[in-house]
Amino acid sequence: MIGESLLHYRVISKLGEGGMGEVYLALDTKLQRQVALKVLPEEVAAQPRRWERFVREARAVAALNHPNIVTIYAVEEAAGRHFFAMEVVEGETLERLLGDGGLQLERFFDIALQLTDALGSAHRQGIAHRDLKPENVMVNREGRVKVLDFGLAKIAAGHEPTQAPGPATGRLTEEGFVLGTARYMSPEQARGEAVDQRTDVFSLGIVLYEMATGAYPFQGYSKADVLSSILRDEPTPVVSLRRSLPPRLVTAIERCLEKLPERRYPSAAELRHDLGVARLEPAIGAGEGGVATHAEPVRRSPSGARRTPLQPSGASITSAPSSPSLAVLPLTELGGEPDYFVEGLTGELITSVAKIAGLRVISRQSAMRYRGSTKLLPEIAQELGVDHVLEGSVLRAGNRVRISMQLIRANPEQHLWTERYDRDLVDVLNVQDEVARAVAGEIRIKLSSSEEARLQVGRQVEPAVFEAYLKGRHHWAKRSLEGLEKAVACFEEAIAGDPGHAAAYAGLADSWALIGQRRPEIGASQRARAAARKALELDPELADAHVSLGFVSYFYDWDWQGAEREFRRALALAPNHANAHHWFWSLLVSTDRPDEGRREIRRALELDPLSAVIVTNYGTHHYLLRDYGRAVQQYRKALELEPGFFAAHLGLWRAHEQLRQYPPAAEALAAALNGMGFAALAASLQHPPAEQGYGAAMANVADQLSTSGKHSLPPEALAWMYLANGDRNKALALVEEAFAKRQPGMVWMAVAPDWDPIGELARFRELIRLVGLPPRRQPASPKPQPEG
Repeated sequence: MIGESLLHYRVISKLGEGGMGEVYLALDTKLQRQVALKVLPEEVAAQPRRWERFVREARAVAALNHPNIVTIYAVEEAAGRHFFAMEVVEGETLERLLGDGGLQLERFFDIALQLTDALGSAHRQGIAHRDLKPENVMVNREGRVKVLDFGLAKIAAGHEPTQAPGPATGRLTEEGFVLGTARYMSPEQARGEAVDQRTDVFSLGIVLYEMATGAYPFQGYSKADVLSSILRDEPTPVVSLRRSLPPRLVTAIERCLEKLPERRYPSAAELRHDLGVARLEPAIGAGEGGVATHAEPVRRSPSGARRTPLQPSGASITSAPSSPSLAVLPLTELGGEPDYFVEGLTGELITSVAKIAGLRVISRQSAMRYRGSTKLLPEIAQELGVDHVLEGSVLRAGNRVRISMQLIRANPEQHLWTERYDRDLVDVLNVQDEVARAVAGEIRIKLSSSEEARLQVGRQVEPAVFEAYLKGRHHWAKRSLEGLEKAVACFEEAIAGDPGHAAAYAGLADSWALIGQRRPEIGASQRARAAARKALELDPELADAHVSLGFVSYFYDWDWQGAEREFRRALALAPNHANAHHWFWSLLVSTDRPDEGRREIRRALELDPLSAVIVTNYGTHHYLLRDYGRAVQQYRKALELEPGFFAAHLGLWRAHEQLRQYPPAAEALAAALNGMGFAALAASLQHPPAEQGYGAAMANVADQLSTSGKHSLPPEALAWMYLANGDRNKALALVEEAFAKRQPGMVWMAVAPDWDPIGELARFRELIRLVGLPPRRQPASPKPQPEG
C-alpha cells in the first residue's frame, strides 16, 4: 500500500500491525497534515452488523475529545478497504518504558494520573476500553500520555492463534474468542461474561502493578495458564517486590485487582482520587526507587519483551474494602433566608453525620465551597473523594421549617433514600440526628451503642438563640479578626438567651482562641479556657468543646499531656472532626512524634481536602521533616485554593530560604507583607535579592516591622529574618519576647529547622526546657545545596 492513495489520504509508510489491522502513516492532502490510518481486517467489513457496530462505537469514542485519548478524525471506506483516520502520536509505548523494578515514583504518578483521567472521562460516557495494556499507551517526549484503540477492541472477534508450549510472553496479545488481550483480562472477561467499566479498572490494576514493580502479577507457561492464574491466584504483594511505595498506592493497586467487580473501584474516577492522595504521601521503607530483592526478579531483555518465572506465584493477600464516605452539600434555600441560616443548618447536619465512626464525612469548610455550584454530583464526589452525597433544601415559614433530604450514590448515580421533615424550629436539631441515623441505615453502617445514644438525645432550642448561634458560626468561619469579634458577640447573645447552651460556649472558646493568636495581650486564652470548661460542664460529650480545650492547653498552656487527652476524647466522640485531627497532628509533631503526626494530618486532609489551612500545614509537616521540595508543592496547592492565604505565603518564604532559593523566598515574603497591608515594605523586595543581599534585605524588613507600631508578624518570624543576616543576639532576644508572650509559634521550637543557627546555644536550649518540649535533635539531614 506504500505510495497508494485511499480517498484523499496518501500512504507514506507502515507503522505497525496488530489484531485489529494494519496501521500506516499517511498524508491528508486536503488538510495537509499527517494522520495514522488503521486499515481493518476483511472479516470486519464482511459482516455488516459488526461494521455498523464498529462505526457506532468509533463515533462515541471520537466524541470523547480528551487530551489523553487519541483523536479519531474519520471512519472511511475506499477500494474495498475499511479504515479510520486518527491523530499521529509520536513517542514510545508504555511497554518499552517499563524497566526492572518499575518506574520512578514521580514518573509513575505522572503517567498513572493521566491514564485514570482518560479512562475516567470515557467511563463517565459509558464507554469501556476492554483492551487496556502497555502497548496501547503512548508517552510522547513531553510526557503526555495517549491511550490508543479506545473502545475498539470490544468488537474484535475470532480465536487466538494456538500458542507454542512455553512461558507466556509479551507477544500474548492477539485477540481471543473472549474479547480483549489475555494477559490483561479481568476475571469476568476471561469467563466470557458481560463486562462494564470495572473490567478496565482490573486491567489498569495490572498495568499499575507492572509500572510500580516491573513484574507481571499473574504467571504461567501459556495463555491458558495466565488466564487460569487471573481467575485463581492472588498476585505477589506489591510491597514484597518494592517496599518504598506510599501505602495508599499499595492499597489502590490491590483494590483494582480484586477478583469480584463489586470490590473494585466502580470506575477510574474514584481510583484517580486515591492516586492523587497517594502522590502526596511519603514512601515508607526503602529510599526512593528502592526495590526489595526477590527470589526470581523479573528482567527485561534488550528487545523489551518480558520473561516471567516458570512457576506461578502462590502468595495471597486480601485488602480490606475502604470505608464508605459522604459529602453533605450545602442546603438549597427556597425562601429568601440569609446565608448564615442555611450555612448553619448545613454545618449542624455535618456535625450530626460526622459522629458516625464507620463513615468518612467531608468537613464543613470543604463542603461549603460547592454552594451554588453547577457541577454534576459525580464530579463533586470525585473531587472530594467520596462515594455518597447528601443534598437537600430548606424552606422556612415563621418558626416552621421544612427540610427535604436525599442520599445519592455518586457513581453510578443512584438515589438511595429521600425524606421530608416538617417541624417547628425548636426541633430542628433533632431532624439532623434523624437524618444521620437514616444515612447510616441506608449505607449499612452499624451504629455502636454510644453512637445510637448520641443520635437519640432529644434537643430543643429557642429560635432566637439558635439563630444567634448560627450567626456566630457564620462569622467564625471567616477567620478574620473582624469576623471573630462579631462571632464573640453572637455567641454571647446566644448564651444570654440560653445560659445552658453548651455549643455556644464552645463557639465562644473557639473565637477567643483564634483571637489570641492575633492579639495575645488581651487575655484571650484565659477567656477561651473558661468558655471551653463551661461548655464541658454543661455537656461532657461535646466534641467541639474538647477540641477547644485541647487547643488552649496546647498552644497557650503548653500542657502537652492535657491537650493530648482532650484531642483523643474529641476524636472518640467525633471521629470525623477534621480540626481535632489537625491540631492533634500539630501536638504530635511538635513533641517529636512525626510518624503519629503524619497519620493525623493525612486524616485531616481526607476529611477537609479543600481547606487552605490544612493543605498549608501538610506542607508544614514536610517542612518540619526538612523535606522542603514537598513543602513547596503543598504551599502552592494551598495558594491555588486561596490565592491570598497569608500562612501559605509565609510557608513558601521559609521553604525557599531553606532551599537557598533566595529570590522566590523574598517574593513569597513580599506577598505575605502585601496581604498584611505593608505595601511599601513589600515593594522593597520587588527586585528579589540574591544570596549576597538577602540577609541585609531581611534585617531591613525586620527593623521596619519592629518599629511600625502595627500588629505585624509574631516575634519569632522577625527572629528568622535576623538569623538570615547572622544576627543571633537580636534573634534570641525576640525568641525570649515570644516566650514571655506565650506566642503559639513557640510550640515548634524543638523541631523547626528555622532555629538550626541557634539550636545549640544554652539560652535557646533553656527556653525549650521551660516550654516543656523534648530537646532538639541534630538535623536529620544536611541542608540542600543551592540550585544550579
